[in-house]
Amino acid sequence: KLNESINIQHEQILQASRALNFCLTNDEFRGSIEEVDAHKVLRTAIERRKACQEEYERVIKCRTKRQPINNNMDEPRATLTFSYMSLSLKRDFVNDRINSLGEHVYYFMCLIKYREQVLSTQIVDSDAAIRVSGRVEFTNYINLKDVTHDFDVEISVFALKMRREEMSREQKYHSNKTLTLRNKIRPLTKTSLGGPSTVMDSKFCLSGQLTINKSSVSRQKFALQGYQSNVPIEPVIQLKMRCSAETSGNVEERGFLNLFENVTGLAAWRRFWCLLKDGSLRFWFYPDEETTKMPAYAIDLSRCRTKFVEPVSLEICTRPNTFLLEMLDEKVHSDRENREKTRNFSQ
Repeated sequence: KLNESINIQHEQILQASRALNFCLTNDEFRGSIEEVDAHKVLRTAIERRKACQEEYERVIKCRTKRQPINNNMDEPRATLTFSYMSLSLKRDFVNDRINSLGEHVYYFMCLIKYREQVLSTQIVDSDAAIRVSGRVEFTNYINLKDVTHDFDVEISVFALKMRREEMSREQKYHSNKTLTLRNKIRPLTKTSLGGPSTVMDSKFCLSGQLTINKSSVSRQKFALQGYQSNVPIEPVIQLKMRCSAETSGNVEERGFLNLFENVTGLAAWRRFWCLLKDGSLRFWFYPDEETTKMPAYAIDLSRCRTKFVEPVSLEICTRPNTFLLEMLDEKVHSDRENREKTRNFSQ
């Protein structure tokens, strides 16, 4: 599968190179948005091929050493969702272009990488950023699926500097001497595959990057590593992201757990037999009821909004080993009365 992906990305590189070459050899498309798109497709394909090659080499290395390819096959998986990314343009750059936009435009894009997955944002240009208070904003949703608990996700920021396009779309496509991209770029033949002269390099250059893991997923601001000061953006990126459970894996634990109940104003601790399985907590009054009765309570942990489940401070509860779960839905499945959405547990 990885070999197939590598071949697909190689063909994408060749196709994007042909499109880019067409733009560069035709005055009508030099510096155009079509050229920018070709640079983006080329950069994305290059990075995807590189990611697939790295993952392929890792798999081969594991097989050679007879090591498991994935040590976390039985553990829960998650989806990491990015809903917003933004970078600030440098103040001097914005001030210089308040009255005149200048002859050059900067284009920005981000690539999000997890193992062989490489996903891209849309392109945002500096003109659009100046119109929205000097911020480069990426607003499309990006989902990384099948993420393990020990994930390391790499976000790379790329920038492209281009001379401002002078010819309008109507002039490009309605000129008698202009050939359209559709007619000009035909499918590649086998004889052209792998030819070194057909492969071009993208001018989208790396401006900075960062790595996100489980401990930093709740943060919103990150400093860019390897920041290139020759681009007109500040070395800080803002993110809005969310990590949600995809599968519960084969995690299974059982034992006694004390549940804090608050029913009609009367609070008390009560001991239950508890099973953690399939992403839920299920409670019975006695251990032998697990196989003979429906649980007295069941809590779907996918609705838990507590970011970190850990022992609470003594100010909240003086009982040792107490942890707190806050649920998004007040209705916890039960064969009894509705309980409060916030529940405390103590081992």
